[in-house]
Amino acid sequence: MIRVSLMASAGLATLLATGPCAAWAADTVQLDEIVVTANKREQSVYQVAGSVASIQARGLENQGLNTLMGLSEQVPGLSFFSRGATGANQVAMRGLTSGSQQTSPTVGFYVNDTPFGFSIPVGGGSSILQPDIDPADIDHIEVLRGPQGTLYGASTLGGLIKYVTRRPDPTALSGTVRVEGDTVDHGGAGYVARGQINVPFADGKAAARLSLVSREDPGFIDNPRTGGKDVNATRVSGARAALGFYPTDNLSLVVTGLVQQNRVGAAGSVVVDPVTLAPTKGDLTQDFAVNQYFNTEYRLADAELKWKFGRGYSLVSSSSYGQVDLNLLFDVSALLPPNFLGGAYYVSPQDLSYKKWTQEVRLASPSGDRIEWLAGVYYTREEVLAQSQVAGYTAAGAPGPLVPVISKSRTPANYDEVAAFANATYNITPDLAATVGVRYADIRVKDQIYTSGLLVGRPLDQPSVQNGRSTGDATTYLASLNWRFAKNGSLYVRAASGYRPGGPVEPPAILPPGMTLPTQFNPDQVWNYEIGGRGAWFENRLTADASVFYIDWSDIQLPFLVNGFRVLSNGGSARSQGVEFNTQLRPAKGLKFGLAGAYTDAQLTQAAPLVYGHSGDRLPFVAKWSLTGSVNYERPLNEAVTANVGALWHYESDRNTALSKSDPSFVALDGFSTIDLQLGFQWDRYTLNGYIRNLFDERAYVSGGIAGGKASLVPIQPMTVGVAMSASF
Repeated sequence: MIRVSLMASAGLATLLATGPCAAWAADTVQLDEIVVTANKREQSVYQVAGSVASIQARGLENQGLNTLMGLSEQVPGLSFFSRGATGANQVAMRGLTSGSQQTSPTVGFYVNDTPFGFSIPVGGGSSILQPDIDPADIDHIEVLRGPQGTLYGASTLGGLIKYVTRRPDPTALSGTVRVEGDTVDHGGAGYVARGQINVPFADGKAAARLSLVSREDPGFIDNPRTGGKDVNATRVSGARAALGFYPTDNLSLVVTGLVQQNRVGAAGSVVVDPVTLAPTKGDLTQDFAVNQYFNTEYRLADAELKWKFGRGYSLVSSSSYGQVDLNLLFDVSALLPPNFLGGAYYVSPQDLSYKKWTQEVRLASPSGDRIEWLAGVYYTREEVLAQSQVAGYTAAGAPGPLVPVISKSRTPANYDEVAAFANATYNITPDLAATVGVRYADIRVKDQIYTSGLLVGRPLDQPSVQNGRSTGDATTYLASLNWRFAKNGSLYVRAASGYRPGGPVEPPAILPPGMTLPTQFNPDQVWNYEIGGRGAWFENRLTADASVFYIDWSDIQLPFLVNGFRVLSNGGSARSQGVEFNTQLRPAKGLKFGLAGAYTDAQLTQAAPLVYGHSGDRLPFVAKWSLTGSVNYERPLNEAVTANVGALWHYESDRNTALSKSDPSFVALDGFSTIDLQLGFQWDRYTLNGYIRNLFDERAYVSGGIAGGKASLVPIQPMTVGVAMSASF
């Protein structure tokens, strides 16, 4: 703790010795205009009828928040079901999640104009393989709360997270280099090295941009059975390259390629007592026969063509190819009887490969017309190949001994969607606008499931085959009214729907005579109703935005028992209601206080027996209360150096890992709070930042469950101290 006290005391003493200047307190605060692309055109946030948060990537870097889970501190109400590994998160907003039973995502992900997530409800990985992109060349992250089905399509029931990257700039040569080091209490040390360069050419008509990152996130969990220390250490490496061509002011083409590898030594879970949740093998210790690695690789290539013509019409074509590859290892010994077939332990290696092609073309009317409209068509094809097996080993690590491989499975599948969408805004007055929108999608899914081995009664080389096919369609709607009552003020009402696609039900190879099963499950749907607003008062010293929402979720995709067989089907319903808010107070120049929060009450309204759900049960992994308070102070120390110091407090209330206590995997996780500190200096082209996360080394758990009577939970990261230096030109 000495290093914590020295760092915090030095920064506070330097800044507070001078104190805020009285003249600054009388100045009017100048607010930077927040521009977002929620409606697929650049707009002031005051023109958007919806709840939107814009998080600057530089702020995340300065706090040492390099992964997706760091967003939860910045966006209250954003929930995670984490496997304890980078790239293994299920994200939920406004409480819409079915937890470990979830078939496909309820939150969509975009990189600029490109979807980078998977909607296919087959293969078992699309709900957790949501991109965890390093913030190396990201300008900001937009978080759109509530269904975004009309403009963004499938699997955006709860909302959308959009990474907005820095575009190639044809006007200036520029670059940045950043190095960072950190250390975790009870764990190891890590580093970050990032570099970006932007080079214009062709007489200001083109530019190239390159970004590189190498990062090691320190581990802090030990596994005595394998002799491993800090086994959850993670190595991240990646690159992003972009070429921008701007032959005229009205025509542009930007081609981008991104690749990122995440190598997680072992999933970051610890073994606890199922009743008391006390560690059974020691603090921050797991007990598995192998280190359960989790490796992902992202590839994304996209081309965006924009043409403005006539009075300001805009034609946009966005083409992309994305791929996510995953290989992981589970210790499944707890799911089998002890010494099953003479094996000391059993593992399940799994490989998944997801590929996605997309093409979108849309046409938009000029901004500012009495009637503004946007219309487009969209096509996507997704392919997945999922492979797994269960294998036994002796205590010495040799295969077997009796049956080395007891099961194998292989599932190829594909998903095709064609959609058309349109939005229209009628500007009733210069300050009052009404918007309606609709999207229609035609969806087709096909898969084959090959299974073999002792557990299914088939020789390994003679698998059983189950064929599935589904067809369907979905229509989503939007209606909103936005009143901009001041330059920095607006109120809105909004109703919107969203959906997740359906999929096939694969019947067993042999059914009893006279028995039938459904051949597919259908899309589920939500309707969201909300009212909200944002504004600034007292010479912009006080800013606030808030929303109140109510959501109906119907035909939830869950496992059900049909004629004695467990199949995925539609049934059960839920509702979520709550409040979100964000306020900032600037009493003096350079001094800012913030308070943001969310209250989310999400529960079943219809029973789901096979997953132990009863009407009134809370939806899993959703905290009712999430709050973040912050204070930041920035001022010049002299003509050359500006300093800033800040503190952040984050609180999340209790949550459950399953719907009810009847579920054998149920664990009630306590609420927790953490405090982070930050200190920074900026001069000329250089910045120096230091941070402390989880100042009091709080021990808390964010996800996990019980399998085979063994409880395994994912803890938050212990106290972490880091320092970073960057230079730009």
